[in-house]
Amino acid sequence: MGTGNINNMPNVILKFSFSAPLRACTTKKQRQKFLNRHFTDDVKYTVKKEKIIHPYRKLHPWKSHESFSQYLLNNVIYNKDGLVAINKPYGISARKPMLLNNNNNNNNNNNNNNFNVYSIVPNGVDYTLEDSMPFLAEKLGYAELIIVKTPEKFMSGVTLLAANKTLQDAINSSYQSSIGMKILNKTYWTVTSRVPSQIKGTEHLCMSKLFNRSESEKRVVIEEKWSKKAEKRREIKVLNIEFNIISNSTNNLSSLIEMKASTIKWHALRLFASTRLYTPILGDNIYGSRIQNIAGKWLLVSPFAKTNNNLAEVNPKLLEILYLTKAKRELIPCHVHARSVILPKFKGESLTIEAPLISPFDWTCRQLKFKNIPELQEINE
Repeated sequence: MGTGNINNMPNVILKFSFSAPLRACTTKKQRQKFLNRHFTDDVKYTVKKEKIIHPYRKLHPWKSHESFSQYLLNNVIYNKDGLVAINKPYGISARKPMLLNNNNNNNNNNNNNNFNVYSIVPNGVDYTLEDSMPFLAEKLGYAELIIVKTPEKFMSGVTLLAANKTLQDAINSSYQSSIGMKILNKTYWTVTSRVPSQIKGTEHLCMSKLFNRSESEKRVVIEEKWSKKAEKRREIKVLNIEFNIISNSTNNLSSLIEMKASTIKWHALRLFASTRLYTPILGDNIYGSRIQNIAGKWLLVSPFAKTNNNLAEVNPKLLEILYLTKAKRELIPCHVHARSVILPKFKGESLTIEAPLISPFDWTCRQLKFKNIPELQEINE
């Protein structure tokens, strides 16, 4: 687009056309460079007055609970015969957490220290899905809506709601059928901070809790072998997982990986990506530091190793593409999106529900120029 036509643009069109790349400019130097490239002096003066905010700083743009509830309504991706699916935004819980007493808090301090960074959403709100259920039910014409299946707080994607207990039982029954049929019915998309050496694979593993020598701390690890007794005593969680690379980013700095997993308990996807693929999920501040670049080689380190607030290493070139500095990498949200769910034997048929990418996942994918993402290709065209 030439600068001659831009001068005559109404402000609203100007803001719409260029707000996204402008918001991505997080320093004065980047912003000035962008303005010099695209605009004449008159337009630059107008644009300079607008405050530019990085997309990772506005994950929760809602100014009120009403606007949040309306957002959920706008992101209904399935609604038929009492089964409703929404595309849950990042950093939103299903329900408010139960309050622990002071004794429990004190006992858990050591175990929770490494979760402090992970638990932060810049400018985040404390709204929950449960708070908005009456609004959604009324707008969709149901007496009530029950939250049945949802990704955890720090994921976006497919969330299943039911208009009554009968439908709730049908959804749960379908999940049980998928286990019996050995179907991994949940698919997740992840953006990683490196490119893995394996293009695809299938693994049968387990997760267990490992104590340090003084037994004062415990960490979750992945193991290849376990006993039937440990499984019966529920000391381990079996993890069946399939993965394949959908696309690599510009300059092969990152990968978009599809994962299907039998469980996401104990942050299984993060743990698997970091300790098995040696490619932490972008923004993972729980398990991302489990591998370290030592003398030019990426190696596993002790899960009890003290690192820089558990912040994972991120290639400076990757940070540059995301318009971040090393000091600001804690702003990166964990990039896991619950892409789709299959409900086998649901009312006599198999149903697949898919959630398109939403912020911040979509912005990151555009920045990294991943291919094979239909909704982003449509925008680019």
